[in-house]
Formats: sequence, C-alpha cells, structure tokens
Amino acid sequence: MKKMKNFKNCQLFIISAIIIIVLIVGCKKEDVIDEVIIEGYYEGYFAYAGDTIWEAIYFKSDTFVEVPSGGLPMELQKWPCIVEGLYSIIDSNISFNVYKYPPPEVQCDTTIYLSGDFMIKPIQEEIVFWKEEGDLRQTYKLKLRTASR
Repeated sequence: MKKMKNFKNCQLFIISAIIIIVLIVGCKKEDVIDEVIIEGYYEGYFAYAGDTIWEAIYFKSDTFVEVPSGGLPMELQKWPCIVEGLYSIIDSNISFNVYKYPPPEVQCDTTIYLSGDFMIKPIQEEIVFWKEEGDLRQTYKLKLRTASR
C-alpha cells in the first residue's frame, strides 16, 4: 500500500512538473522595449488628412509632452490640440495615454490627439510611428534634437 501511495505521489509530481514546464514555455512574455526612445526633445512632422505640419514632442522616462508648433500661441496654431501623458512600448507598438487635454475653449478635432496605439519604427535617433483609422493615416516622423542629460 505504501509503494502505491509513493507511486501516485511521484506521478502527481511528474504531471505537475510537466504542466508547469508547458505553461512556462507556452506563455509568450511580451517584449517590452526599453530605451527605444532616447529621453529628450524630438522634432519633425505630423501628417494627417493631406496636411503636414511641424511637430515636436518631449519624451522623459515614461511621459510625453507635445510642444506647441514653433512656439506659437495656441490660438494661432493650425492644430492646437496639444496633449500630455504616459507612453509605453511593447513589441512594435507604442501606446499613448493622455492625462492632460487642451482647455475646453480650444476648438480641437479629437481624432488628431496623440493618443491610442500606433505602430513604431525606431531608427537610431529617429522615430516614426503611425496608425490608420478608416481612410485616414496619422503619421509622426521625429528626430532627436536634444537628449536629456
């Protein structure tokens, strides 16, 4: 009887070990890409609905801040929908989560907020990210101008 109990315990241990190994091997860890974006000030362009305009974004740690076009006051900007928030990169996707929106009196097309999920392609000190919604493609192409120290 004791041999039978030991055999069942051994079987249970082997089955448990196999299940754990299958779970470890079968579960794909998301590839979080660290330091794809060097902290600092990036500028370049933003293209949307046939328009291409100057764009600048400051990345620090896991936060981002859009910079007003050419330093113009909000009321003089063609696209005054500047936002701030958090970003994260997993695999070839960058996700922007906004926590500061433009003031309510600023007339904004909410479809152009820098928010949501984009595909990203980093190329040394340059980053390109884009997303498509229906017929419209929103593209950002930015180059590092000043790295944070």
